[in-house]
Amino acid sequence: MGVLYLAQDTADRLRSWLDRFVGERHPGSSPRRHATTADLIGETFHAAGLAVEEQSVTGPFGVGRNIVGRLCGVSQPERVWAVGAHYDTVRGTPGADDNGVAVAALLEAARMLSGQRFRDTVELVAWDLEESQGLGAGWALGSGVMAREALRTGRQLLGVFDLEMIGCCRHEADSQSFPTGFGLLFPKIARWVRQRDGRGDFLAVVTNPRSRALADALSDAGGLHGLPVISVPIRGAARLIPDFYRSDHYPFWRRGFPAVMITDSANFRNEHYHRPTDTVDTLDFDFASRVIATVLGALAFLAGRPE
Repeated sequence: MGVLYLAQDTADRLRSWLDRFVGERHPGSSPRRHATTADLIGETFHAAGLAVEEQSVTGPFGVGRNIVGRLCGVSQPERVWAVGAHYDTVRGTPGADDNGVAVAALLEAARMLSGQRFRDTVELVAWDLEESQGLGAGWALGSGVMAREALRTGRQLLGVFDLEMIGCCRHEADSQSFPTGFGLLFPKIARWVRQRDGRGDFLAVVTNPRSRALADALSDAGGLHGLPVISVPIRGAARLIPDFYRSDHYPFWRRGFPAVMITDSANFRNEHYHRPTDTVDTLDFDFASRVIATVLGALAFLAGRPE
């Protein structure tokens, strides 16, 4: 049951993890840090007792790799739930929020899950080459490899939690913005934010009809940790807004798997998005710690409580 509760030192641990690898992690311009970050992830998963494997990912800068840490289910191991984050960055940014803090959350999750057992199989996944999208390489390459392989082999991949920037929390008024047309498509959400003076202090969960159970579990778990969770259901005209597809959840949507993007809303809140100023000192680690506690709480509910 321990994974359901927020430890007082989680924020400090997240910062400690991030300090170990923060910096540009672009496979072309910073291949050494990109590679050593992947090594750190694999070593941490292994030390936590997870079964570790790698998936090769071919991209415009050579071959990358997904790092998978697997905790096999005790009674229904064929049922799989995954929590993932991409570890690469764009050029010229240390990538603290995009997406270092989410990777730190994966490493802390491995520590928290060590020795736990669930009914179903749980996977922690560090995806590579998410930032290569838009370079003529297709969508989010690492998660695309995982999604295609899951479909090819007929895996029972029941849900994917995509951690995409989880460290920016803004308490000042009018610090939250939205894509063009958002207020017309989601008037209740826009009104809720206005009533709270436009503060960017909530977690957004981008979901589709197939992923409703994941979003509901996150909302319930967020309430236990004092974290406002707003579900953004993508259907109808909302499917025309490209901002809702800019992460590792989308390859799973394309292949019919339930998946959600869990985000602080990136450039709609964080002015340092894809810039050299995306540094550790701009993050709110208490917010990030509540995010990972919320995700693990939802995961424990869906995958079956630890034995």
